[in-house]
Amino acid sequence: MNIEEIRGRSRVILAIDEEEPRKYWNVLDAVGSSVKAVKLGWMAILSLGSDGVKSLINGHDDKYFIMDAKMADVNFINEKIARRMAGLGFDGIIMHGFIGPSNAPPSVMDVFVLISMTQGPTLYDASLERAMDYTKAIDRRGIVVPGNKPDIIRKAREQFPSDVIISPGIGAQGGSIGCAVKHGADFGIVGRSIYESSDPVESLKRLEREAAESQC
Repeated sequence: MNIEEIRGRSRVILAIDEEEPRKYWNVLDAVGSSVKAVKLGWMAILSLGSDGVKSLINGHDDKYFIMDAKMADVNFINEKIARRMAGLGFDGIIMHGFIGPSNAPPSVMDVFVLISMTQGPTLYDASLERAMDYTKAIDRRGIVVPGNKPDIIRKAREQFPSDVIISPGIGAQGGSIGCAVKHGADFGIVGRSIYESSDPVESLKRLEREAAESQC
């Protein structure tokens, strides 16, 4: 699966961060083909184990999977992490932008560079322009910009006109997917608002409608 294949067809990336292993299967089985892209993090690795994650991805091979590794190590370690995650079936991986191009992993999968956090304050908030400058030098597919900070999404879109922008912080953290899309995001990353819903598919459809309306 290629992220460009779903860009414009869907606006929601489903995030799952649960401790109970079976919940990952239950959530993905519940939403079925309605979800085109999924973000997993270290909680998935800790809960399912590497073999469990690989099985989960292989069992839902109609979806694009992003590993939210938030890599921030030296290039030697980041390369090992990226290759291991590619081996599990992940299509993309997230790294911190502040580590710069010299520590970016090789192009074994799509790289998404984080330039701002959904919660703060952080050093990113004080050095957004510098973070964007570092990011421009990294071989990447796209960037990660908070969905609950639409002004930063707008600035990022101006600086990265062709990048795929994925935005966490939608729903439980206060961000609006319609507002994020209006300001330039391609995808809103949503977790609890979908998988804790009594009707995950309807919640997903509602979010897609809000994204299509692109209103704040």
